Amino acid sequence: MSIGLQSQLLKDGVSVTEMLGIQLEIEEEQLNAWRKMVAYIRKNDQPIHIQR
Repeated sequence: MSIGLQSQLLKDGVSVTEMLGIQLEIEEEQLNAWRKMVAYIRKNDQPIHIQR
Protein backbone atom coordinates (compact mmCIF):
# COMPACT_ATOMS: atom_id res chain seq x y z
CA MET A 1 0.00 0.00 0.00
CA SER A 2 1.40 3.39 -0.89
CA ILE A 3 2.19 5.83 1.88
CA GLY A 4 -0.22 8.36 0.38
CA LEU A 5 -3.10 5.90 0.46
CA GLN A 6 -2.14 4.79 3.95
CA SER A 7 -2.11 8.41 5.16
CA GLN A 8 -5.48 9.10 3.55
CA LEU A 9 -7.03 6.03 5.14
CA LEU A 10 -5.72 7.09 8.54
CA LYS A 11 -7.22 10.56 8.02
CA ASP A 12 -10.53 8.92 7.09
CA GLY A 13 -10.55 7.06 10.39
CA VAL A 14 -9.62 3.61 9.11
CA SER A 15 -7.85 1.63 11.79
CA VAL A 16 -4.46 0.02 11.30
CA THR A 17 -6.13 -3.40 11.58
CA GLU A 18 -8.57 -2.50 8.80
CA MET A 19 -5.70 -1.23 6.66
CA LEU A 20 -3.85 -4.51 7.14
CA GLY A 21 -6.99 -6.37 6.10
CA ILE A 22 -7.29 -4.22 2.97
CA GLN A 23 -3.62 -4.81 2.18
CA LEU A 24 -4.02 -8.57 2.61
CA GLU A 25 -7.02 -8.57 0.27
CA ILE A 26 -5.05 -6.66 -2.36
CA GLU A 27 -2.10 -9.02 -2.06
CA GLU A 28 -4.37 -12.07 -2.25
CA GLU A 29 -5.94 -10.76 -5.47
CA GLN A 30 -2.49 -10.11 -6.94
CA LEU A 31 -1.29 -13.58 -5.93
CA ASN A 32 -4.34 -15.21 -7.49
CA ALA A 33 -3.80 -13.27 -10.72
CA TRP A 34 -0.14 -14.35 -10.73
CA ARG A 35 -1.11 -17.99 -10.15
CA LYS A 36 -3.59 -17.85 -13.05
CA MET A 37 -0.93 -16.39 -15.32
CA VAL A 38 1.64 -19.02 -14.34
CA ALA A 39 -0.91 -21.80 -14.92
CA TYR A 40 -1.73 -20.33 -18.34
CA ILE A 41 1.95 -20.09 -19.28
CA ARG A 42 2.66 -23.64 -18.12
CA LYS A 43 -0.36 -24.97 -20.00
CA ASN A 44 0.51 -23.17 -23.23
CA ASP A 45 4.27 -23.46 -23.08
CA GLN A 46 5.54 -25.65 -25.84
CA PRO A 47 8.95 -27.24 -25.47
CA ILE A 48 11.50 -26.21 -28.05
CA HIS A 49 13.06 -29.13 -29.83
CA ILE A 50 16.62 -28.44 -30.95
CA GLN A 51 17.91 -30.64 -33.71
CA ARG A 52 21.54 -31.64 -33.52
